[in-house]
Amino acid sequence: MSVFDKILDLLKSSAITQGVLSVLIVAGYLYLVIAQIPIPGFLEGLVGLVVGFFFGGKIQAAIHQAKGGD
Repeated sequence: MSVFDKILDLLKSSAITQGVLSVLIVAGYLYLVIAQIPIPGFLEGLVGLVVGFFFGGKIQAAIHQAKGGD
């Protein structure tokens, strides 16, 4: 499988899109914090959702691995 095929596969599964959006949301939040600009409530909620989803996925993978999964 070539690199181009792998990229197309990731685009089909929306992994790249999801990753880019997550990075943009968190980067925007960090910019506002560093620049001391008031942070809108919806952005705080989105950052919480992104971070929770990330760590929730890591915990699920750790549980799966501890139970002897692949």
